[in-house]
Amino acid sequence: MKIENIQNGQYELNTISSNKDTIYISKDLFEEAKKSSHYFNKTAVIFNNQVMAIENEILKTLKDEFKQDFKKYENILIAKNKAEEYLKKISNYVLAGLNVANADKNQDGMITIAESLDTRNIVDEHSSLILKPRDVLPLGLINIIEKDNSNFMSVNDILNLHISLDKNKDGVVTIQEITEDENIRNNQIEESSNGGGKDILDELYERQRKLQKQITQLTLKMSNADEEQSQMLQDKLAGLNSQLSAVTAQIMAILKERMGK
Repeated sequence: MKIENIQNGQYELNTISSNKDTIYISKDLFEEAKKSSHYFNKTAVIFNNQVMAIENEILKTLKDEFKQDFKKYENILIAKNKAEEYLKKISNYVLAGLNVANADKNQDGMITIAESLDTRNIVDEHSSLILKPRDVLPLGLINIIEKDNSNFMSVNDILNLHISLDKNKDGVVTIQEITEDENIRNNQIEESSNGGGKDILDELYERQRKLQKQITQLTLKMSNADEEQSQMLQDKLAGLNSQLSAVTAQIMAILKERMGK
C-alpha cells in the first residue's frame, strides 16, 4: 500500500496491486496512528475514524478471526469490512456500555483509581450485571478511593483487555467470559502462595504493594531517559498499571463480598 496523493487534508491510500482498493484517511487520523505505531509490542489500527494500539498477541487472534480484513501501510493497519465492524462494536461496548468514556472526566485517555469508581467493572452474578464500584462499595471505601488520582488503566489498555476477554469475538463480553478469566487468575494467585495458607486478600495486598513500588521506580527512571528509552519505559509502565488495575479490581470485589456477609 502506498500514499498516492494528499487532497483536502486527506491521504489517499492505494494498494500497489490494485488501484480499485482505495482508502481515504484524514491527515490528522493518519498522524495519530503514526504516533501510536511506536508503542512497544503494539500495532496501530485505524477503524471508523478511530485509532487503537492493539497488543500484537491480541492482534494475531483478530487476524485469524477476520482474515483479509486488515490493510497494511508501513507499520499501520486499517481495519475494513468485518474487522472494522467488530472493532466498532467492542469499542462502543467498552466506551459507552461500560461507561469508560464518561468516567474519563478530563478525556486524557487515562482512567485514574478515582475515575474507575464510575466504570462498570464489578460482576454481580446474581443479577447478571456488570456494576460500577460506586454503586456497590461501602461509602467509607468510596471516600478513600475518590482521593486516589494515581493511574488505574489507560482507555486503550481497557479496550485491549476486553478484546482479549471476548473469546467468541461477537463484540460483547459476557459474564461467563469475565468469570472464567477471573477464575484462571485466582487459581494462579492461590498456586503462587505455595501452600502457605496465606489469605488471598493478604496475597493481593502484597502484590499491589510490589507493583506500586515497581511503578514508582520505573517513573523515576523515566526522568533521566532519552526519547527512545522513555518510550520503552512508558510501555513497561502501561503493563504494570494494567496488572495493578487487575489486582485492585480483585481487592474491591473481595471487600464487597466480605462486607456483604
